[in-house]
Amino acid sequence: MMSSSSARTAADINWTEALFWCKMVNSAYEMYDSCPSNLTPTPPADFPTDWEIENLLIVHPVVVFFTETKFIGYVARSKTDPAHVAIVFRGTKTELEWVLDAEFGLVDFAEVPNAGETEKGFTECFRSLYGTNTDGSNETPFTEVLAQVTSSAKVTIAGHSLGGALAILAGISAANLTQTEVYTYAAPMAGDPAFAAAYCETVPSNYRVYNEPDIVPKLPGELFGFVQEGAGIPLNSLNYPAIGHSLKDYHNISTYLYMLENPIAPD
Repeated sequence: MMSSSSARTAADINWTEALFWCKMVNSAYEMYDSCPSNLTPTPPADFPTDWEIENLLIVHPVVVFFTETKFIGYVARSKTDPAHVAIVFRGTKTELEWVLDAEFGLVDFAEVPNAGETEKGFTECFRSLYGTNTDGSNETPFTEVLAQVTSSAKVTIAGHSLGGALAILAGISAANLTQTEVYTYAAPMAGDPAFAAAYCETVPSNYRVYNEPDIVPKLPGELFGFVQEGAGIPLNSLNYPAIGHSLKDYHNISTYLYMLENPIAPD
């Protein structure tokens, strides 16, 4: 049974914060889209001036004979509160990442004792992460990046889609070491019931935002042994005439940004 502390409702979330972290995730997308082959992209012009990117996050997953090295996120520190660090992940963009998303097998999440099993593709992607300085120097395994980050007083981890799954795996890994909050948008199911229970117990500050017609948060599905990490906070793009009605529209981060920027009061 999942901890009730993670059964969030609209009343439990600071919507200004939810919008801010969604924008931070969108910055990771913009950095990647500026040049997909560039492993050292610079932050977009509208990146918050009171935050500074300290490290870039690179993913190097391997599926059968295919391998790909891509920028997938960053570590930033607040200038106004240097004890507050953020880890931010973009979502799925490349063909290989879609293959990883579709690996519905379960593997033991050995990074955290007694944490159940997690989706094979997400876990392999998580284990392939490493960090670099902003100039690409000093390649460091993500476990070491996480150890350095969690020496800070507070860590916020955020991600969309595949990045949401990575945020969940990073969140349970960090929460045993320091105060951790996790914001996910359109995150798929990352693990089995044992993992979900362990995650919800370990990460009470868990804000899982999802769009009701978006199919991704419903995958890989209970039929394959997965459940979601907490009840989640629903939005519904069907209530917005300006938003398109396709599977892509339902899932796109721009849809989540639009709904968070234009909230509709619940009935």
